[in-house]
Amino acid sequence: MTNKGMAKNTLEILANKYYINTKGKKIELSNEIEICKKETVLFTSDELSILSETIKEKKHF
Repeated sequence: MTNKGMAKNTLEILANKYYINTKGKKIELSNEIEICKKETVLFTSDELSILSETIKEKKHF
Protein backbone atom coordinates (compact mmCIF):
# COMPACT_ATOMS: atom_id res chain seq x y z
CA MET A 1 0.00 0.00 0.00
CA THR A 2 1.27 3.48 -0.83
CA ASN A 3 1.64 6.25 1.72
CA LYS A 4 -1.34 7.96 0.14
CA GLY A 5 -3.36 4.75 0.47
CA MET A 6 -2.38 4.35 4.13
CA ALA A 7 -3.30 7.97 4.84
CA LYS A 8 -6.70 7.51 3.20
CA ASN A 9 -7.26 4.28 5.13
CA THR A 10 -6.30 5.99 8.40
CA LEU A 11 -8.73 8.85 7.78
CA GLU A 12 -11.52 6.36 7.04
CA ILE A 13 -10.78 4.50 10.28
CA LEU A 14 -10.85 7.73 12.26
CA ALA A 15 -14.12 8.81 10.65
CA ASN A 16 -15.74 5.41 11.28
CA LYS A 17 -14.19 5.07 14.77
CA TYR A 18 -13.48 1.39 14.16
CA TYR A 19 -11.65 -0.99 11.85
CA ILE A 20 -11.88 -4.66 10.97
CA ASN A 21 -8.73 -6.59 11.83
CA THR A 22 -7.19 -9.43 9.79
CA LYS A 23 -9.32 -11.98 11.68
CA GLY A 24 -12.53 -10.17 10.72
CA LYS A 25 -13.09 -8.75 14.21
CA LYS A 26 -14.43 -5.20 14.58
CA ILE A 27 -12.08 -3.09 16.71
CA GLU A 28 -13.85 -0.11 18.28
CA LEU A 29 -11.80 3.07 18.67
CA SER A 30 -14.44 5.54 19.90
CA ASN A 31 -13.12 5.75 23.46
CA GLU A 32 -9.49 5.99 22.38
CA ILE A 33 -10.25 8.71 19.86
CA GLU A 34 -12.17 10.75 22.46
CA ILE A 35 -9.32 10.42 24.96
CA CYS A 36 -6.83 11.55 22.32
CA LYS A 37 -8.98 14.56 21.46
CA LYS A 38 -9.33 15.55 25.13
CA GLU A 39 -5.63 15.06 25.88
CA THR A 40 -4.25 16.80 22.79
CA VAL A 41 -2.41 20.05 23.46
CA LEU A 42 -1.75 22.72 20.84
CA PHE A 43 1.51 24.59 21.28
CA THR A 44 2.25 27.88 19.59
CA SER A 45 5.60 28.33 17.84
CA ASP A 46 6.86 30.40 20.76
CA GLU A 47 5.77 27.77 23.29
CA LEU A 48 7.52 25.04 21.29
CA SER A 49 10.72 27.07 21.16
CA ILE A 50 10.68 27.52 24.93
CA LEU A 51 9.88 23.85 25.47
CA SER A 52 12.66 22.80 23.11
CA GLU A 53 15.20 24.97 24.92
CA THR A 54 14.06 23.65 28.30
CA ILE A 55 14.51 20.08 27.15
CA LYS A 56 17.97 20.85 25.76
CA GLU A 57 18.99 22.44 29.07
CA LYS A 58 17.82 19.40 31.04
CA LYS A 59 19.92 17.05 28.89
CA HIS A 60 23.11 18.70 30.17
CA PHE A 61 24.01 17.21 33.53
